[in-house]
Amino acid sequence: MKMDAMALLNAVFNTISDGILLVDREDRVIFSNKRFGKLWKIPPEIVSSDDDQLLLQFISDQLLDPDTFIARVRALYQDSVTESFDEIAFKDGRIFERTSRPLLIDGAWQGRIWSFRDVSSERQGKVLFSAVTDLSPDIISLISPDGELTFNSRAAERIHGYAPEELIGKRIYDLIHPDERGAVETVLSKLRATDGSLARVRYRFRHKDFSYSWMEATAVNQLQNPLVRSLVVISREIGQQKELEDSLNQALKLRDDFISITSHELKTPLTSIKLQLQMLLRSGQSSAPPSPPKHQNITVLLDQVNALQRLIDDLLSVTRMRTGKLDVDRQREDLGQLVRSHLRSYEALFRDAQCDLIVDLDLDAPVFCDRYRIEQVLHNLYSNAMKYSPARQVTIRLEKREDSVILSVSDQGPGIPTEKQESIFKLFERGAHAPNVRGLGIGLFISRTIVEEHQGQLLLESTTGSGATFKVVLPIA
Repeated sequence: MKMDAMALLNAVFNTISDGILLVDREDRVIFSNKRFGKLWKIPPEIVSSDDDQLLLQFISDQLLDPDTFIARVRALYQDSVTESFDEIAFKDGRIFERTSRPLLIDGAWQGRIWSFRDVSSERQGKVLFSAVTDLSPDIISLISPDGELTFNSRAAERIHGYAPEELIGKRIYDLIHPDERGAVETVLSKLRATDGSLARVRYRFRHKDFSYSWMEATAVNQLQNPLVRSLVVISREIGQQKELEDSLNQALKLRDDFISITSHELKTPLTSIKLQLQMLLRSGQSSAPPSPPKHQNITVLLDQVNALQRLIDDLLSVTRMRTGKLDVDRQREDLGQLVRSHLRSYEALFRDAQCDLIVDLDLDAPVFCDRYRIEQVLHNLYSNAMKYSPARQVTIRLEKREDSVILSVSDQGPGIPTEKQESIFKLFERGAHAPNVRGLGIGLFISRTIVEEHQGQLLLESTTGSGATFKVVLPIA
């Protein structure tokens, strides 16, 4: 049975969801399907007419910008080549996609085919989705199965500096710090394997200015959801949280180190005290030949007690410094005389360490200082010089500049590598970890804090293998 061409055309075009309109070169309507009339809410009598101008007049009354719509239609009516695609906005909020192509019959241009599709619900859904995601303080992203970003909320611009469209098409792995890239790839690979599964991961993300910040992301597999077909990722910046966690972990480590080292350091003087007391006790009870003079034992005992007292003073100083309660009572002092007087009690210790002591303090050096606190600094600098430079020369020198006095303590020890010179002033850091070098690693932290409380500076000059010079710089009174 031979079918009528027009009946076949009607049957085909009335089964599709788009509105179809065919217009010849004289602007006469050749054909329109039922969907076209319903989309445009055109009365049957107007649809059945072949007057395209009448259709345009009825249609234009519904549009937000009828002049642009009419101008575009008339321009395309005169064009035998151009294919076009655009959107039409209605006064009632609807949005149509419009497609137009030349109508060719046997290769000859005969008019135009127009198709219209109502995408209002789809666009409204996208607008609603964008509105909701843009309100979120977190970044909401969609990632394709191969790791390509297909959507980013506005928070990406606030946090990373990228406009959301700038990230479209980029692979997420290329924007993650190399140190965490492998871990993120592993997590997302496992996530893709199970529909609906969830995973969390932390990583550093590269900003537009090429800096990095720590992010925490929760990702959900929605690859099987026909409306999504992506991994949905919600990520937030956790830089401050990460710093707090790192600080807490560091504090816990320092606490453990502190307890361990302090226990060890306290054992040494206490053990010596115990031994000396036992010797005193035995010498008093024995009728054997006399033991060494008791005053020598007592001297050793007092030395150890003094060492223990200094250790306790240092620990108390650290506590006060960390709580901002360090008291500094400054009086006018001559720094040269102060150092010379304090040094007398250390001369024997320098001799025991076999250090060749060079002293140059013959200057008038008036400063305002807390004598007790400055003596703490001196003790720490002397102790370091003896520990790290035994049997070598130690030089203590005073010099004066226009507005400051500089006290330097120089040794000929192993020196301090450049990369470690700042860290040794931190709490519980030590310049060396040799078996014969003991200490809590708090002396330089205390010393720098004290000097800075005096509006001064504690500086270090050193190169590996060439000793170290610590300089206390104080303002002249």
